[in-house]
This record gives sequence, structure tokens and C-alpha cells, in this order.
Amino acid sequence: MMLSSFAHPGGAKPAPGSEIELSRDFDGAPVSGPVYITRDEKGLTHISAETKKDALFGQGFAQAQDRLYQIEYNRLLYSGNLAAHIGAGGRGADYQTRTLNFRGAAEDMCNLLPAADVTLLQSFVDGMNFYLKTNTQRPPEFLYMSKFVAYGYHEPEPFKIVDVCGAVRLSQWSLGRNINKEIARFKVWWNSNMDYADLQNLYVNNTNQTGTILSAEDLDISEADMVEQRAYLKAMQEKEAELYAEDGYFGKLRSQLNPNYPSTTTSSSARAGRAARAMEEAAAADGHGPKPLDILDLLQDEASNSWVAKGFGTDAKSVQASDPHLALAAPSTWYFTHLHYEGHDVSGCGLNGVPGVQIGKTNTVSWGITMSQTDLADLFLLVPSATNPQTHYTVNDRDVAFSPRPESFAVKGEASPVSFVAADTIYGPVGTAALGLPMPGYLNFAVRSRGLEPDSSGMTGFLNMLNPEVDTAVKVRDEIFRKISAPAFSVPVTDHTGQMVYAMSGKHPIRSFGHTGWVPTVGNGSFDWGESVPMDELPTKVIPAREASGFIAAANQKIHPDGYKYILCIDYVYPHRGKRVHELLEASLADLSDVTKSLDIQVDTQSNSWVSLFKPLVTSAGLVVENPEDPTKDAITLPAVFKAQLSTAGAAWLQRLTDWDGRSSVGATEPTFFWYWLNALGRYPLLKTGQRWATEEYPYRTLANPSEITVKECAAFYTSDPTTSPSMKTTSTGAPQDPCFWLAVDAFNALAAQYSDPFSTPVWGVDVSLLDTSHALMQFTPLGCIFGYKAGKGGDSSAVNVATPSNLVNFKVSSGPSMRQVINWATPDRMYFALPGGESGNPLSPRYRNLLQTWAQDEYDTIRTEDMSRVFNSTHQVLSPLGAPWW
Repeated sequence: MMLSSFAHPGGAKPAPGSEIELSRDFDGAPVSGPVYITRDEKGLTHISAETKKDALFGQGFAQAQDRLYQIEYNRLLYSGNLAAHIGAGGRGADYQTRTLNFRGAAEDMCNLLPAADVTLLQSFVDGMNFYLKTNTQRPPEFLYMSKFVAYGYHEPEPFKIVDVCGAVRLSQWSLGRNINKEIARFKVWWNSNMDYADLQNLYVNNTNQTGTILSAEDLDISEADMVEQRAYLKAMQEKEAELYAEDGYFGKLRSQLNPNYPSTTTSSSARAGRAARAMEEAAAADGHGPKPLDILDLLQDEASNSWVAKGFGTDAKSVQASDPHLALAAPSTWYFTHLHYEGHDVSGCGLNGVPGVQIGKTNTVSWGITMSQTDLADLFLLVPSATNPQTHYTVNDRDVAFSPRPESFAVKGEASPVSFVAADTIYGPVGTAALGLPMPGYLNFAVRSRGLEPDSSGMTGFLNMLNPEVDTAVKVRDEIFRKISAPAFSVPVTDHTGQMVYAMSGKHPIRSFGHTGWVPTVGNGSFDWGESVPMDELPTKVIPAREASGFIAAANQKIHPDGYKYILCIDYVYPHRGKRVHELLEASLADLSDVTKSLDIQVDTQSNSWVSLFKPLVTSAGLVVENPEDPTKDAITLPAVFKAQLSTAGAAWLQRLTDWDGRSSVGATEPTFFWYWLNALGRYPLLKTGQRWATEEYPYRTLANPSEITVKECAAFYTSDPTTSPSMKTTSTGAPQDPCFWLAVDAFNALAAQYSDPFSTPVWGVDVSLLDTSHALMQFTPLGCIFGYKAGKGGDSSAVNVATPSNLVNFKVSSGPSMRQVINWATPDRMYFALPGGESGNPLSPRYRNLLQTWAQDEYDTIRTEDMSRVFNSTHQVLSPLGAPWW
């Protein structure tokens, strides 16, 4: 089949996104004047019009030209109509989005929009529909999206404003990470004999961390404030733990309703077998056959960097850097647009099917976005009514009726539709089955999420960024981000004067005492959300333009030190990247206005897990840690005893790691050995969770200072072969008998034996740590091979230049910098830009993956963001109001 000739009846036309199509002019457009669409030499989109409304019409048209498949896919997903077009692989997602009522949430957003925003959105939608009307070519994916099982093509319905709102709702959901964390913790607890303290031991908590974005001085926090808040949080957790105790509400349910409890306390060998089977099943499933879409997979985990910085000198200009780390997709997640209208320029990256720019700059301001990691969503277990448990639940001793919502959707290839009755509550939609929660009978979890509540601020905020009047960094904070209820963003901002501001978004709930948001709670009225944190009291910082130098940097670490008066979250990530970014910026204070400093920092590949955690633990002779056997005994020097237990090959590898520069560079073998070793150390929680632990903090804490619970779990690995147990090993060198220590030693020696020949070790970015991005829909079709992106990738999951693996065998990179932008206000008419892929969604277009190697090689293209006359164009087209109206 020739993709270039894929058209529905009416004659062959240029393929979508082809150079010919991008040079065709069209008249009859519903605009007040001509709209000029130019693709520059890199294939990126520049649009010029007399009015903002007409510019957005051009953006809608251009997005439909380049990304129609993604726009349509998102529409089918949010509306719960995906399975009708892709078959059984979409059944689960349709059930989930309909259960959680994404469609209703999108309609609520649209109904609350001010009239001026509706006008702008309608123009954007008209642009997409004008493309559908004037172009008969459709993306090759549409061959596989027909409602008919036989060969055919999918023809999308005209787009509506609600479809734009639906795309924003999907974004709000995917950028709200707490729900999946609560689900994971609850499942682990429910399927084990753990208590709340065990969960705290298993899940590393970085709440009391150093290296925060803002300092105590920035927020006027005293030592007394810190002591008071820590005591309050501890009391909150103790109260929450009561729900999970044996005689607590959740504890009683587990003992009564979980058929495997208390059999979870059976022999360690049985539990080890269960864990091993889970690992085998996961390995077998990795990369083999299509996986049904699960909207929980859309939830983005920690990663993203953004900072603003300014060096010494009264004439110094500020620099803005932003690289959001998201799942790497084919086609690329972001769409670049430069809009010019009414003498104003807006440039940067935006979401498919959404107008404007979400990360970028105007003529006067620039902003970058990371996730704040703060908590805007919770799960509430409803208490069934004593008299009518199937139709009512009890809140504050009063029965409340469920609000039923009939749902039905088709599945391609199946004769009958899927029909069910969803339910809404005062807490939000019931989501027990849709989210895979293990609660039997008519016990149900409701989902409360700011991203699903009636609100239009997520749309209005970014439309306001198109206003020329938003011309200072403080105005960006006050008029944009402080008005966005969801998601919770962490936003460094700067402007042409050099003013720098830290801003936050998110309507953060103030939770009742005993509800931290770390695990699900009971929806009986005792642990509800109260008022919200006032937007003008969210953490902030302003560095005036007149100050000589400084920076504000955010990398998903905790925002504030202990002592801030509100609890925004207790589930922050380890501050590896944040500390590294601060370290590199501090080292360049005098030269922060030199844009090359920010370019170099964005692509820094230092493995912070090795340099900050494990290298001191196993190679620094002076490091002293608590004796794991008995804390009352003299402390031991762990590196010395670790080295003493290594084989000859192990000692050689330890020396190689000691000499390693710590960078996970393409072509190196040391990062491969290190991460394979951490992979082996991730076995510790297997017996309780049935899955390998992917994060590095748990193995570190287990090796440095294991808890009693962890020691027992490590010991279980030796039960099948008592001759290998720590008690049978020599301790003549003073090594501890702690089994976790010996697991680390044995794993290291085993790897060293396997890779005793340095040339046999898989090479980072060549054999492992490869970006191999597959197309979600097309990867298992005959055309799948032409849709993916492949490239070697430096960095690792702890580096500033993140490379997060989807598996722990070949470390296939699944997420990382989804784009990079650096803006230098000394040259405001351009930005430095990198994108993993290209602007086009058509795999046969030269603009599909033309930017990939620049991104993979940690380089940048220079893109014009002002003065359209200086944009070197490869294609140019005009949308004209001349001629008969197209509608």
C-alpha cells in the first residue's frame, strides 16, 4: 500500500504533511484577513495573522495538517469511544474514561468558559474543520481506525469546542500523579500482612529533604516552625495509621474480605515463588504483543527541569531553560508553534488539539513548567449504608444516594455494546473496578480530583498567556498560574527586564486531621477536604530585575523546607536532579547570563544515584555507617568491609567504578554494570510486593541502614540454600552477617564474574539505554516498523538529562526530555530547541524524525521566535477569506 496516496473517494491528493500540501493556498476561510503559515528549514510552524482569533484559526489548521491522528485519538479517548475504532485494545480505557466521566468533565469546563475564550476556541476548532473540509487526505493510522472490521478508513466528525476541553482534561489527568501512588500502596498493603509502618519502610519518603527549590529564608520559616510542622505531620500519620491497624477500619476489612489474608504470612519460600512468577510474567509480557490501554499508564511520574538564571552585571540578561520529562512518543508529544498577530509574538510548544503555547515565550516574558509533585487528588472508600448498601453510602451518619449514570460503548468486531451503570458521589465518580482496586462486593472507592471537577481555569489560564498585557514575570504568576486549579505546576518565570519569579498553580485541598493523602482514606465525613490553600499564599519568590545575579531552579524536588504552614504533599521524589542543577548553577554564578551554561546543564549525564548515593557507600574509605547488626555496637566502615568480600573480578570492577567519571555517557560500560547491580538489589521487596523495586533509594537505604523488616526479607532469599546464608559466611574481616549486605556483595560478584571481560559488558546507549519509541496504535501492524523512533540515549533515571527505562533488562528508554527549550533574553528573537522526532505526524514526511538525532546527540537547533521576515521558510501557504464561504 502506498501511504502517499491514501485518500478517500474524490481523487488522490498530496499526502498529509507533504511538501506539496504545505505549499497549497486555500480561500473561503472564515477569517477576517489572510493567515500565513510558514514551515521553517527545520519544518517547524510559524503563523502570522492580523488578529489573535485568525492566528488561532491558522494554528488549528496547521495542527490538523500535521497531527490529525493524535488529535482524533485524544478525542476518542476522552469521550470513551476508542474501542469502536481500534477494537478490544480500547475496551478498558473506554470503561475507565466513562466511569470517571471525562466527557462530563470536558463539558463542565466548556460550560464555564467566558464568552471571549469561547470565541477564540471556536476559531481554533474552525481551523481544524477547515482542514477536514478542504483536504481529503487522512493519516495512515485511519486505515486501522475504521468502525468496520473489513478494510476501510476512518473519517472524523467535525471537531467541537468540547473536544479541546477534552484534550485539556486528559492533560490534567496525566499530570496528576498521586492517584496511581495511592492505588499502588493500597494494593501492596491489601495483598500482604503489612501494616502502615511497613508501608512507610517500603516506600522511601523524601518529605524531610534538603535541597528544596525555595529556602527557609525565602519563605520566612523559622526553626520553631519546622519543629511544629514535623510534630503535626507525625501526629497526622499516627492518626492515619489507626485506619490501617488490625482493629482499624481498613484493617478489619482486609481480615474479613481478603481471601489470602492472613495466608500472606506463610513461608518465605512460597512468597518467593509468588514473587518469582510475577517477575517471569512481567519479563514475558515486555514488548510482546499489544497491551490494552490503561489510563493509569497516562499518569506521568517524576521528572522535568526548569530554571531561570541571571549573571553579574547591571546589563546582564536572564536565561530561561525548560525540558519537561514525559513519556517519549511517536509522533512527538509536543507541537511547536510561533504565532504572530497584532504586533505580538508567542512561541513555544503546546499540546495537540489545544490552542496557544503551554511552554515558551512572548515578546516580554518566558516561562518553563515542571510538575510540583503536590497532591490534588485522593481516593475515598465509601461506607455502605446499613439499610440500602447497594444504592446508598453513609456520610456523617446520613445516607446519601449514589447518582447512577448509564454508559454504553461499542467495540469493533463485537456484535453487542458494552453497557454498565457508573455512579457519582459527593466525593466524585466511583472508580473501584476501573482503577483495578481490590475491593469486593459493594464497597467502593470514589475518586476526587481537581482535574475532574467543574472548572475552566486550565483552559483560560493558557489562553490568557496570549494577551500582550501579561508582560512581566509577576503578572505571569498572578494572572496565569495562580488562577489554574489543575494541574499543580512548579514554574520559574522571567521577563525582558531580568525579573525572575517562582510561581505555582493548583487548588490545593486542606485535608482533615488524619488524612495525609499518602494512602486512601475513609469517605465517611471524618477525613474530607476542607478549604483550599489560598492561591496567593502558595510558595513564591521574586528576584527583582535590579539584583545582580541569581537563579530559581525546579526539578520536581520538594518546594519548601519543613515549616511551611500548609501540607501540600508528603510524597516528594528524591532531590537528585534538583541538587545537581543547583550545584551547577552555583558553580557558574558569575556567568549565568551565558546561555551555553544552561545548554550544558540540560544535557548533563552525571549519574547522581552513583555519585551521591552508592559511590560514597562502597568506595569511600572514610564513610562510617551504623552497624546493621546492632546499632549499640561500634559503627563500621562499610566500604572497607564491602571491598574485602569481593572476588578478584569484583574488586576489579569496583576499581573501575571508583575511577569512573560518574557520567552515564553513550559508549560507557560502567553505567551498565552499576544499573544491573541496582536491578539485582531491587529484589528486596519482592517477597512482599511480587515485583522488583525500580527505584534506587530503597536499595541504598537497605544497604546503608536496613530495618528489621528488610533484614528478614533479605534473609528469605537464602532459605533455599542454607550453605549460602550469611551465618555460614566468614566474618573474619568484620563484615556484618546482615543478609542485605551479603545480597549486595553476592550480586556484585555475580555480575563481575559474568562481565569479567570488559569488552563483554553491554555498552550504554548502544546495547542498552536505547530510545526505541513505538507508535501506540501502529506498532503491532504491518506498518509498525516505519512509525517508531530509535536512538542511543545518554543519561539515566537520576541524571539531569533523564533517561527512564521501561524495563530493567535492556533499559529501553521510555521517558526523558520530551523537548528542550533555552531562551536567552540577550537575543530575544530566537530560542534554542530540541525535539525527539519532528513536527509532522506522517512517517513518510521528511519532518517526521528530522530533529531526532540533534536531540539524541544533546545538540540544539536555533529557532526564530520574532520577526517573521527573518524566518527562512521551506514551505509557505495562505488561508484567505476570498471566495465563497466554506461552510
